[in-house]
Amino acid sequence: MEAPFWIGEGINRDYYFSRLILLFLERIDGQLKQPDFDKVLEKEFHLDAAAAKELIRFLKRQKKVTASDLPHRHHILLEYVRSGPDGSPGSMLVIHTLWGGQLNRPYSLALEAAWEQHFGEKPETFPGNDAIVIQLPHKIEPEEILSLVTSANVETLLKKQLEKTGFFSARFRECAGRALLVIKNKINHRMPLWMTRLKSKKLLENILGYEDFPILLETWRTCLQDEFNLKQLQSSLDQLESGAIAWTASFTDRPSPFAASMAWNQINQYMYQEDQGASSSSSLGTDLIKDVVFSENLRPAISLSLVKEFEIKC
Repeated sequence: MEAPFWIGEGINRDYYFSRLILLFLERIDGQLKQPDFDKVLEKEFHLDAAAAKELIRFLKRQKKVTASDLPHRHHILLEYVRSGPDGSPGSMLVIHTLWGGQLNRPYSLALEAAWEQHFGEKPETFPGNDAIVIQLPHKIEPEEILSLVTSANVETLLKKQLEKTGFFSARFRECAGRALLVIKNKINHRMPLWMTRLKSKKLLENILGYEDFPILLETWRTCLQDEFNLKQLQSSLDQLESGAIAWTASFTDRPSPFAASMAWNQINQYMYQEDQGASSSSSLGTDLIKDVVFSENLRPAISLSLVKEFEIKC
């Protein structure tokens, strides 16, 4: 018997709250070294003494590790990490925006589509409320990564990528459930989540050919209006292009304090992923496979005397 566990989906933070965080970081970025700044935090932000000191220590460590200003309302940080999550081999780019999931998730999907279109390969991206992580298959300059998605093409790129995601499938399942298209077999019995997922997946596969299926349209509306804030994303990208939002590139050996939680999210996702087949077949020859599977020469017979000698030793 296995112990139960739950994996919850993260909630996209809205830009209203994210903007307050960004303005706070912009205000205190240059004040961290001031003596008795912890008293300011206690008085103006109602932190207790321990929380104020810990926050200052955390933010100072972030600045020291990245050798950069904090990400804030008018500054994003591109952190190139010379390792994978939890110190595994590889490299990754952490784009510290702190824009919230309502902006970071669609931005991440647009980056995926643009990357695939530009380089001919699909990157692994991990959007969060504070940052977007990209596993880097090869080196890419910060100017190039920031030029992939603009305010002009973000909506087109997003629409190209959205339906392929599990996020869209989950929203479709919820919309189909509200429309009673994924219903219980018995009124007084709860339908397990896995069964709801299976039914909604089959339904989605069957209706993709329709141009005006109402629940599919409602899923698009849910994503673009309820879950995402495209208007603000386009505005933020405009400011990034004009220079109103500056950017800095930083290089670290391990994830900075701000990036640590994103690294944990990656490990959590990899931990519960199932094995998946390759996207294309290998080039192994049929004759070679036959030799490996059926050739007796590759599996020589073991003599009875050798078996008895081994048993005596054991």
